[in-house]
Amino acid sequence: MKFKEYRMLIVAAVLVIAGIWISISAAQQLNIARQLDRVGEEIQATVTSQRKLQTNSGQTDHFITYTFTFDEALQTYERRVPAVLYRVVEPGSNMILQVNPSNPDIHALYAGELSGRPRQTFNAGIVIFVLGAGIFLINGGAILRERRRRNA
Repeated sequence: MKFKEYRMLIVAAVLVIAGIWISISAAQQLNIARQLDRVGEEIQATVTSQRKLQTNSGQTDHFITYTFTFDEALQTYERRVPAVLYRVVEPGSNMILQVNPSNPDIHALYAGELSGRPRQTFNAGIVIFVLGAGIFLINGGAILRERRRRNA
């Protein structure tokens, strides 16, 4: 068999592997979000600054910097946020965060922050996997039929 005949099988294998990897990564993020929903504690944070960043594609990313005290230590974070949240907070304003008590790095600024995007990513991973598997089955079957025809 020549490389040309296997090219689509290689593409299919890459899609299957990518779909699995994307879905597993998203599932891990969803698990973190579920854990935060179960054990998270509400903590007050203070917005310390805001900034906008123009991307290469011409869109604007919005960031806020905020602080909160956890286990008597001041925690400072910067996070990209939706434009709507950026517009309703300003430096000095307070927010209520949901924080994982065993790891303050895991926290949510608003409901659904940690689960919304991973859910979409998980679904995209499944679609990529199914596409790759379909290409693999169709082309693999065609290659096997051609092989049998040649050997007959």
